[in-house]
Amino acid sequence: MMKIKYTTIFIDRDGTIGGDGHFKSLQDFKLFPYTVNAIKRLKANGMQVFGLSNQTHIEDGKMNYYDFFNSLMSIGFDDAFICPHSENTNCNCRKPRQGLIEQAHAKYDFDNSQSIIIGVRHS
Repeated sequence: MMKIKYTTIFIDRDGTIGGDGHFKSLQDFKLFPYTVNAIKRLKANGMQVFGLSNQTHIEDGKMNYYDFFNSLMSIGFDDAFICPHSENTNCNCRKPRQGLIEQAHAKYDFDNSQSIIIGVRHS
């Protein structure tokens, strides 16, 4: 059995690095105690670590894109890819569509077979 050497990790925000899986304002969002150290450890092992998030509240004006982006960068991500659209916009970047990964490919060289997305799914 061959082990995969991951080089690129995309990590979702809500419910994965903190919060309860649902929208929280930047002020109310609480990181899990292990989040910052986990990102540092992944990066120390040579991995690119990117934030990944759908944030409908940017489109409806309840959150500023750059404030949200900067909040992810301050945690230690190498970069962040954010869909600011509502579900009704029918964009290509809203997860689970491929647009955010395509944006990452436009900026970074990585192999999808050595990449992973970590997140939670709430119904």
